[in-house]
Amino acid sequence: MMPVDLSVLERKSSLYILLTIRNNPGLTKTQLMRLDEGNERTKFVRMNELIECGLISSRQGDGQWNSTKLYLTEEGQEVAECIDRISKVLSKMDPKPLEKAEGPETSE
Repeated sequence: MMPVDLSVLERKSSLYILLTIRNNPGLTKTQLMRLDEGNERTKFVRMNELIECGLISSRQGDGQWNSTKLYLTEEGQEVAECIDRISKVLSKMDPKPLEKAEGPETSE
């Protein structure tokens, strides 16, 4: 298992994969790949990175040699809960201060 590098969470589809597995424990790799969100190749690479750094675990399905199910590890669960809390805080924020900081739009 490679050490967890925060940059893995900055990469495309990482947060989506973590939260999807959190909400659907036991989702198979195939099911994850078939979800509409994102490119299959990107999801495949990212899923393997998350497994390798210990945020996701994969297990053979019950009696199904060709079915690999995905679960969050204890660390993955903690990370997903933090992301969920951050998301809830941000969804309550007023976007207007950000718009002011970016400056008024001008039409040319």
